[in-house]
Amino acid sequence: MVAVRAIAAKELTVINTGRTIGKEILAGAINGLLLAIILTFIVGALFSDLDLGAVFATAIIINMVFAGFIGVAVPIALHRVGVDPAVALSVLVIANTDIIVFFCFLGLAAWLIF
Repeated sequence: MVAVRAIAAKELTVINTGRTIGKEILAGAINGLLLAIILTFIVGALFSDLDLGAVFATAIIINMVFAGFIGVAVPIALHRVGVDPAVALSVLVIANTDIIVFFCFLGLAAWLIF
């Protein structure tokens, strides 16, 4: 939504697009890391398996970084092709992040645990 607001206010330019994408990826990484630290131990305690907690932590970090990137990249791309980003943003971001977290979690679980 940061990019949509910046596009609507005409604050997002070619010069600061890269910085905006970088900030959102960094925010996603920090959020993912904090969630991973907290939830690794919760998942590990609930299921008595720290490997599962590590898989969950890795998947959530990857998902949050990807969500930060896609949450900025999609509105910018939609705006550049002439589509209103506010209309299509939520569907595209939710669908993409759901797909990534699904495959990331199950792929990591299959690779690390089995």
